[in-house]
Amino acid sequence: MLFRSVYLIKSSRIGFSQGLLQYTTKATKRPNVWVVTDGGIESTLQAVTVGKRLGEFNVKTIQSSQFIRVLPMVLQKYIVDWGTKRNMTTTKSLPWYLSGDSTEAGPPPDYVVCSGNNAVPGALQVAQSYPPKQVFSVFLGFTNLPFIHFDQVVIPKYEANVKMAKLGPLVIQKNCIVTEVPLLDTALLPLTGKSKQLCDDLLHAFSTKEKKDTTVVVIGGHTSQCRWYSEDAVNLVHNMKKMVTHLGSNLLVIFTEKTPLSIKQTITNTISKSIPEHDTKVVTWDTTQEGLTSLERIEAYDNLIHKASRVVVTADLDYATAHATMKRKPVYVTFGGQCRGHLLQFQRWLRDQRLTRKLRLDRKHKPSHHPKQQPLVDPYSYLGHHPSFAVAAKVFAPATMDHVIHELETIRQEKITGKRRQD
Repeated sequence: MLFRSVYLIKSSRIGFSQGLLQYTTKATKRPNVWVVTDGGIESTLQAVTVGKRLGEFNVKTIQSSQFIRVLPMVLQKYIVDWGTKRNMTTTKSLPWYLSGDSTEAGPPPDYVVCSGNNAVPGALQVAQSYPPKQVFSVFLGFTNLPFIHFDQVVIPKYEANVKMAKLGPLVIQKNCIVTEVPLLDTALLPLTGKSKQLCDDLLHAFSTKEKKDTTVVVIGGHTSQCRWYSEDAVNLVHNMKKMVTHLGSNLLVIFTEKTPLSIKQTITNTISKSIPEHDTKVVTWDTTQEGLTSLERIEAYDNLIHKASRVVVTADLDYATAHATMKRKPVYVTFGGQCRGHLLQFQRWLRDQRLTRKLRLDRKHKPSHHPKQQPLVDPYSYLGHHPSFAVAAKVFAPATMDHVIHELETIRQEKITGKRRQD
């Protein structure tokens, strides 16, 4: 009897140690995360920010084809359902209604983090290609698709208040996490080979200058919530001219995927005609040019914003504006007067929090007559004496990101185990 009890104790200890070793091995293995985006700067930045916190991420650019992009999102979802039921994912190539990276490369995903409306069919395709409990799908932002088709949807409050009215009251959205602020990260994305070469090439023209002051101008495009046109683009170039001639700054103009071709041509033509020495003082970068992956593109973008002396952003780029404030740079917003809806609410909130200022170049180009107030005078936003910029890392509290990651991990465990959370 004594021998049997000793044997049971030893067996339980061995079983406990093996279970502890197995649990430790599983706990240290990070989940595989597929970041599915449409290749845009804002959507990829946002998705990578969440994806790298969830596990080992792999960025995949998967877009809907031009044919189905004109259809409502619900019909696009039906096409994806039809395609997966016909086992069209057995080949390495994407089905006819999708374009982009292969879904066969890399380990199978535990999470699928999606951002960008054009990437929704690709994310649904990936999620439906695996067993239901294997993949946990997360969409960042708002899409014209019932949220029930994703495991979780994360959306900032300023966007949810306006856009979710058509889906009913906010309180009845079950699988939705509404955050007070956008999800941001202070960490700088490391440069790889191609992205490092691109940054060096873009900034090489400014490296020989005695004055290293560099202003990055990020250009978006016309939207229903922020309507600006070619005439506004010409006025922006006139402000760029003042930055070069009166304020002695070098300019790096970045065109995003939202910038129409007509706006690009208007800005580049006006720069060449009106800004003297534009060949050496103004550099443009079109982010839609081929040769870089989506990850390499945002690596270069993130580091260019980090190296800038200040950032000028068009008001339609809400996430890019918030991202620039996290780099501890002076951020100036142009075309804010054309905003409406959730963009107007968000841009006003940023100004109230002292994170951004309106772009108004000083017309007189003279220093203040009050030496004690000189530090408060801003030649890039000349009306009034401004208090210093606030620290964005304190306004965009890190606890928001921690809360979202904790919720996603907990809800995923509920889906896998079938057991409800205890807290």
